[in-house]
Parts: sequence; structure tokens; C-alpha cells
Amino acid sequence: MLAKTAILSALLSPCLAFCQIGVEMPSSPPPDAAGPSLEQTVDWIAKKLDAVPLPTVIAPKGRPEFSPNKLSATGEGCTVRITNFHRNAYGSSERHQLFNYKDLDPRSIKVYDYAYDGVQMVAIHADTLGDRRVIDDIDQYSKKFQSSQLRISNMMVDIEYGESLKRGLIHAQKLCTQKANAEKPPKPKDLF
Repeated sequence: MLAKTAILSALLSPCLAFCQIGVEMPSSPPPDAAGPSLEQTVDWIAKKLDAVPLPTVIAPKGRPEFSPNKLSATGEGCTVRITNFHRNAYGSSERHQLFNYKDLDPRSIKVYDYAYDGVQMVAIHADTLGDRRVIDDIDQYSKKFQSSQLRISNMMVDIEYGESLKRGLIHAQKLCTQKANAEKPPKPKDLF
């Protein structure tokens, strides 16, 4: 009991000191706002993905009419659409993934490097929080299904480029989670 009284006294001492001198107690520090803003982060991710030089070596050798794959990110705020356009000897295809950054599990965002046809590639994989199927995955035939996994692959970049993108995705996830929590209406307080 004596220990509880000492702890309570230690916690209340600063409040009592401020009250005695007639000064309002300082508020708690603002939430962590370190790093770029949400707008800056989302814009940076889009530019970084747009600049990825995707491989031309997957196209048949000696066939210059086959353009390289193209990766792009569009969206506003926390909602993003990542498009992967791929062209090879058999035709072209597009794949779109629509999601909200807040739905990604930041601990699951991983960068993988691998070799494809002798070319070094990087991929980024992420799962959603709770493995919820909240990513709209749309193929070139406009068939849509719900997925719990984000896959950004076939990037002809080095591992540092991939790690940089990973850090950007984690920061966007953090900012979008904070934004979603701030927009929630307060729960009504119950009497008991």
C-alpha cells in the first residue's frame, strides 16, 4: 500500500506544482511527426516506381519492337493503384493492384533479390494486416479478385533501391494508419 501511495504521489507532484503557481500544465508532446508528410511520401513512392527500369531481356532477343515492362503508381492520399504493364512475344498484359497503405502489415514488407535469365531483379512483397482480402487485384481481362498480398516484381534495380522503396511503404503505412485513427469518430463514453 505504501508503494502505491508513493507512486501516486510521484505522478501527481508535477500537476500539483503547476497548479500552485497558477500555470497550466504543459500538454503531452504531439504524436511522432518525424519524416516527410503523407503527400510527400506518396509522391516519392510514385516517382520511385515510375523510374524503375523494368527488364527488356524478357522479350525475345533481337526484337526491338517489344518495349520494356512499365511500372506505375497513381492515386490520391492513402489509396494507390500500382500497375504493371508487361509485353513479350505472346502479347501484352496489365495487372493492377488497388489498396490503401494503412491495410499493409509493415512487418511483412520484404525485399527479395533474384536472378531471371541472368539479370538481377528485385521484388517487394507485403501482406495485409490480419491477412484480410482488401487488395483489389485486376488482370488484363478486367477480372477482379480480392487479395491479401501485394506483389511488386521484376524490377531491374539493386537491393538498395528496393530497400528504399520498402522504407517509403512502411512510412506511408504509418502515416495512413495515423490519419485513419484521427478520422474515427470518438466512441461515446459509457457510465460504467
